[in-house]
Amino acid sequence: MSWKEIQPSQLYLNIQKLSEIENRFQFISDFEDETFPAIPIKKRNGRIFYTDGHHRAFVAYRRGLELIPVEWDEDELDWELYDACVTWCDEKNIRTIADLEPYIVDAVEYKKLWFDRCQTLAKDMGFS
Repeated sequence: MSWKEIQPSQLYLNIQKLSEIENRFQFISDFEDETFPAIPIKKRNGRIFYTDGHHRAFVAYRRGLELIPVEWDEDELDWELYDACVTWCDEKNIRTIADLEPYIVDAVEYKKLWFDRCQTLAKDMGFS
């Protein structure tokens, strides 16, 4: 599936994690190898979005792949949480993985700006 058709559900990327993935998958052929896990996606309200694998999707995009390996996520999700995350992305005009380019931050900022924000949202919604 084209990365242009998939909505991100997170606002930031961790530069250290990106670097690790870039080092592991250096060539386009690496993305066709079975060692590159398919990126989980779901469809809700007519939109397809990533449920995980944003960093891998971004590296694939950065390497010039038009199509990325995906699979339908069969897990039950906390829809309220994902709806809120997709709404946050909409508010920042993050519609594709390429739109996350300005939101690459170091690990400390990633934890503060993304992980802690999600934890607070989950707690506010009654999830622990």
